[in-house]
Amino acid sequence: MHGCDAGHVTLYGTVSVLRDPGYRRLWVSGLCSNMARWMDLVAVGWITLQMTGSPFMVAVAAFARSAPMMVLGPFAGIVADRVSRAHLLLVTQAGGAVIALAFLAMFAFDAAGYWLLVALEGGFGILWSLDFPARRTAIFSMLGASRVAQAVSLETVSVQIAKMVGPVVAGACLASLGPAPCYAVMVAAFAVGLAAFFVMAQIPPHYLRLFTPWMYFLGIGLLLFVAVEGQIGKGAQRWLDLGVVTFQPSELLKLAVPMMCAWFMHERRLPPTFLQLVVMGLIVLTPALLIVEQPDLGTALLVIAGGGITILLAGISVRLMLVFGGLGLAALPVLWSVMHDYQKARVFTFLNPESDPLG
Repeated sequence: MHGCDAGHVTLYGTVSVLRDPGYRRLWVSGLCSNMARWMDLVAVGWITLQMTGSPFMVAVAAFARSAPMMVLGPFAGIVADRVSRAHLLLVTQAGGAVIALAFLAMFAFDAAGYWLLVALEGGFGILWSLDFPARRTAIFSMLGASRVAQAVSLETVSVQIAKMVGPVVAGACLASLGPAPCYAVMVAAFAVGLAAFFVMAQIPPHYLRLFTPWMYFLGIGLLLFVAVEGQIGKGAQRWLDLGVVTFQPSELLKLAVPMMCAWFMHERRLPPTFLQLVVMGLIVLTPALLIVEQPDLGTALLVIAGGGITILLAGISVRLMLVFGGLGLAALPVLWSVMHDYQKARVFTFLNPESDPLG
């Protein structure tokens, strides 16, 4: 029992650092920056190979991205100590958005060139060599030595989330839409990170808690409305036509689902009981199943991942992780049986990219 209480205190201490508005915006901006970084890692390799057909040129582009980190790394910490870390992080975030925007323009106007790509990758490398030490020193100065371990733990979580989501988003964009939309998503990620500096830190958690259930149930209602009156495009019924623009309500649930899980557990003791896990499972699966029905399996999986990570952060035991993991594996044959042929083809292409002659 004592071990359970100690684990609860440790978990509470880890999550409680998010109550600090400065750390909250630092965490969100870091998540966005890391997601863009992993998207670029996938995109630049694929684009370079398509442009040159040479694995060596892919390595040169990757070197251009990494070399500034090796050269500037020993001095980046000195820079982070001598200038305002907040200003330095704003520069790296805004600079990343500008470079991603340059990539977007290069591909949108069919002006792509290999050496221009290498130069822009070098720019990314310079920015990221400054970003890393600035974030680490900002954490220490913001929270102090007593809470830095918990903050670094949450930073690791954000890195792992970005490492999972970034390549998937980049691969989906490249396969379905092309390089320009991929870098448009990167621009959006940097923009969200910048917005976190100016907006999210100003929103007290109390107001977020009040807003969360309304956002979640509004999303569910919109999904039900889409099922009846939604606009059909490319074989899927996912959009609402608002006259000026079309809106995809499932995007709202990517934020609402993890926030709703956190809202549900806010006044309850951690770790969650089995019954509470069942309730959170329903919170996650209800919108996910409605999104699958559209059909949009990719978005449904992202919604499940967002809710699942929130549940993991609530501190479930290893035994329950194994149980739910086993149930998930057992459900795979059922999921496969209800998937459409084009969805199965995408899975085969993901596992064996060479099976698609068009790339």
